Amino acid sequence: MVSKLRPFLAEKAQNNELSEDFYNGVGISSQRIEAIIFGRCGATIREINNVAKYYNIPSSDLIEREAPKLIETKTCEHCQEEFIPTNARQEYCSNKCRNRAFRANK
Repeated sequence: MVSKLRPFLAEKAQNNELSEDFYNGVGISSQRIEAIIFGRCGATIREINNVAKYYNIPSSDLIEREAPKLIETKTCEHCQEEFIPTNARQEYCSNKCRNRAFRANK
C-alpha cells in the first residue's frame, strides 16, 4: 500500500487550504502534517481515513494498492500434473505423489 496523502496535503498547503478548522476536524497536529508533507514520516491508516472523511472523499483516493500477485502453477515431479503450490518449495501435487516418488527412488 502506498499513500497518496503527501502530494494531496502538499497541494492543499500550497493553496492555503489547511486551516485551524482542518487540524481540529482531522485531529492531527500541524507539526505531524508538516512531517508527512516533507517525508519525515509516513501517514497511518487512521490519519488517511480522517483526512478523507474531512474532505468527503473515499479513502481509496488517498491509497494506492499494489496489484495482486498472479497464481503460478507448477508441474508435479512425479505424475506431471499441474497444481497450485501452497509454498515455494513444493515439488509434488500431494503427499501421495511425494511418497510414491520417494519409494520409486529407493
